[in-house]
Amino acid sequence: MRWVLAIAMTSISVFPWSSAAADSGDPVRLGILMGLNHSSRNGDLADMQWVNGFAGGLSLRVNQPRRPWVEFQMLYSRKGSAWTEGGLDSDLRLTYLEFPILFGLPLRITDSLFFEPRAGFAPARKVDEELTIDGSSFSSHYFNDWDVGVIFGASVRRELARVGLSFEIRYTIGLIDIDNPDETDFRGSDRNRSVSFLAGAAF
Repeated sequence: MRWVLAIAMTSISVFPWSSAAADSGDPVRLGILMGLNHSSRNGDLADMQWVNGFAGGLSLRVNQPRRPWVEFQMLYSRKGSAWTEGGLDSDLRLTYLEFPILFGLPLRITDSLFFEPRAGFAPARKVDEELTIDGSSFSSHYFNDWDVGVIFGASVRRELARVGLSFEIRYTIGLIDIDNPDETDFRGSDRNRSVSFLAGAAF
């Protein structure tokens, strides 16, 4: 029994839960996020390619001493994909206003450095859709106005005085078919997916 307690105490000393003091004593923190989306679709075409787009927005984190935190975000997010069909090159860009809700587990590496695995879900409202085929742009409505995805990721956070700096990598996979049934016959497997790289600052 003693060696079990020794291992437990060692684990707690190496990876203790963060407290409100580690987060500068703030139970609620506002932040900004900015970075890159690397996105594509799980579609019927075998050669679906990945494209890059901007992602950025605001966050509000609710901290609990010695417990996981919850964070609410609002992000402007550019997604899309590229493919070739019938000898024609096509490029799709979908712009969303996303509302991720994330739950994270703060693991302390040093007094000011934290590793934070996280997971959540993200409802999204489409605000723009642009389809380019063989160099010609079209204002289309082939895709649904709403999407929702699940998020898995991790971040590293560094506390500097009253500012927390972070770098996050997250993977988002869509849960629903994004094709508009009124505009296209391709349905059932067309879902967004993206890898996001986000830098942030919380105050």
